[in-house]
Amino acid sequence: MKTDRLLAAIDANPNSPELYRNLGTSHFNEGNPGESLAAFLMALALAPGDHENRQNAMRLLGMTSGYQVPGPIRAILAECACDPDLDTQALASVIHSEFANGSVADLLTHDLMLADRGKVRGDLARGAYDTLFEDGLLKSVMTGAILVTPLLEDA
Repeated sequence: MKTDRLLAAIDANPNSPELYRNLGTSHFNEGNPGESLAAFLMALALAPGDHENRQNAMRLLGMTSGYQVPGPIRAILAECACDPDLDTQALASVIHSEFANGSVADLLTHDLMLADRGKVRGDLARGAYDTLFEDGLLKSVMTGAILVTPLLEDA
């Protein structure tokens, strides 16, 4: 019931981070962590500097698996990864999910593990890994969290 009222309020005021934060809490209390995460990420997108939004996003990212972070949220999460007041270890699971889904990073680490350095050199020259090296979220997580992706740790 509360969720329905919140959804109606969001329809009337779609740019309210507070309403999305309340919706995330409502979904969480109803046992819907995926929907809760989506609402908390929307609150974070609307108010990226709000500490409570950041905390909620980190908490729910740690409880969900296989979540693919939408592009616009990545930069915000990269900033969160540098926040010393947040437990950003949950972001390591986001990176792990991306590796498990055949990302560019997965291809690079696979080639490195096979010691196919010639292929890696050619791919580097063509810019095949540029998106990986420019990924702010990956760089932030690698410096501020313990990665749970063995291939990435080994590379």
